Amino acid sequence: ETKHVFELVLDLTEKFQISYKEGHTREEGAKYADYFLGSIIIGVRDSYNKYFIVDGQQRLTTLTLLLIYLNNYLNKLESKPDHQNIDDLIKQDKHGNQTFVLDDEDRDDCIEALFNEGKFDPPENDISVKNICARYSDFKDILKLQDEALPNFKDWLIDKVIFVKITVPSDDAFTIFETMNDRGLSLTHTEMLKGYLLSKIDESERRTEANEVWKKHIGNLINFKKGADAECIKAWLRSQYAEGSVEKDFEEIGSGFHRWVRKNEVRLNLIDSDKFADFIIKEFSFFAENFLKILQACESRTYELECIYYNAQHTFTLQFPLLLAPLNSKNKSETVHKRMQMVARYVDIIKTRGNWNSRITGVDTMKSPMLKIMKKIRRINDIRTLRRRLKDSIENEDIRGFTNFTGNYRLHGRNNQHTRLILARMINYVHTKCEVNSNYQDYCNPNKYEIEHIWANNFERYKERYKDDFKEKDEFDEYRNRIGGLLLLPTNINIKLGDKPYEGEGNKLEIYWEQNILAKSLHEDLYKDGGSSKFKEFCKENDFKFGPYKEFKKTQLDKRGELYRSLAKKIWSPDRLNDIR
Repeated sequence: ETKHVFELVLDLTEKFQISYKEGHTREEGAKYADYFLGSIIIGVRDSYNKYFIVDGQQRLTTLTLLLIYLNNYLNKLESKPDHQNIDDLIKQDKHGNQTFVLDDEDRDDCIEALFNEGKFDPPENDISVKNICARYSDFKDILKLQDEALPNFKDWLIDKVIFVKITVPSDDAFTIFETMNDRGLSLTHTEMLKGYLLSKIDESERRTEANEVWKKHIGNLINFKKGADAECIKAWLRSQYAEGSVEKDFEEIGSGFHRWVRKNEVRLNLIDSDKFADFIIKEFSFFAENFLKILQACESRTYELECIYYNAQHTFTLQFPLLLAPLNSKNKSETVHKRMQMVARYVDIIKTRGNWNSRITGVDTMKSPMLKIMKKIRRINDIRTLRRRLKDSIENEDIRGFTNFTGNYRLHGRNNQHTRLILARMINYVHTKCEVNSNYQDYCNPNKYEIEHIWANNFERYKERYKDDFKEKDEFDEYRNRIGGLLLLPTNINIKLGDKPYEGEGNKLEIYWEQNILAKSLHEDLYKDGGSSKFKEFCKENDFKFGPYKEFKKTQLDKRGELYRSLAKKIWSPDRLNDIR
């Protein structure tokens, strides 16, 4: 990052300026103090004369860019000062061919362009090359030496900045690397996993192919969402390979999947060079592609994958490994789609039931039961078996307290978002079945819609009208927040209603008539001859006890609560899994 380039350049220039004085000749620079820039670790690959950088790539790359920048800048100065040629630090002659000292086919075009022209337009999905171009541009703002000092500074960089080179056998390289990777911007787990996997592929063509596949998918994931690469790899490995308890593989993958893969080579069948190549080219490619589809479905409702979006609204990230669990890399796209659809519905059902039943449904609580389900559905053979195992996990209470809609769900300080989503889904469900336009996204938006209490927060007025319902305010408040007494209304309407009563002069009921169908259903006009025939058919077919209320007392709120419960049982019924074949 820019801050790391700034720190390096600041260290270098401060050390240089201890020795440099204005007017010094280049000859006097030979007496300047050395600067030790640490050790670099080099591994041997293929032959004694071919090396790869194990630790030090960021420093070597940054210094190479700095030397290119200095060379370009000094060559453009009008005075054209004499300065040391650095071409042999950037390029070298090998058997008559010019190659870069830092030889990386993926970066060659970029380095060549910077070396010759000082600029390069990087591909959009190549994060590494984009980063190199950005860091090259940083020097213009960061390097603050006077022009006359630059030739001496360039000489000092070449002759006085020192590394210790440690050469290690290839087999030990990545073990040493992990213990050394603590300076500059530490490489991510994704980058370390890539380096390890590629180092195990012997054939150069296969290694290049695997590298291209990796770059393509990692680039797509990161471009979609920062950090999506690590999320993808964790979900993939957990879904396909995690065993034992949560504390074992599940947590180890989460804390360091690059180490976990190395430790579990045999279990992952990484037994030779071809298997390592296939692990990237076939396995990773398949799961990364489908993980990206999941992320896209999390952002907007996708046909037949709407439940992925609903689960994401509950921030239930455990759906990621669950959605990948029944897949294998030989599945066709239609098979993948159906399996994701079924698992997403399953998660939607148990998550909503858990919220309704006041269960704790956070990640920490749900990891263990979800891992249990994950292993039951892993790489499943057919859709019928998948359906049976998911339904069994609900009906046999693998997930305690998630089997039905029990108790009186009510709004409280910690479940405002869950309550909003439940009400939004109910409105959307009834509207869809009755062929009425639905604005689900708006219902979920707290800036556009608010939760409306049918009872105003006025216990004294309620007590005066309905003396026998409640004797204490605490009991009134508890009832007022029950699901049967709640609606979703546009924010401006909700504010306008204020403290109005349900019935009587200036009542809420007439305003409810103009709103969504759950609010409208309280008004008698919906049930008259001019009302909605589709709505009446819908109620009759499903035995939903909708009805108008001229007054809204405790009895009516209880009835309305039972209506909502019956809607919830229908919307989040395990029988919905039967529709997917």
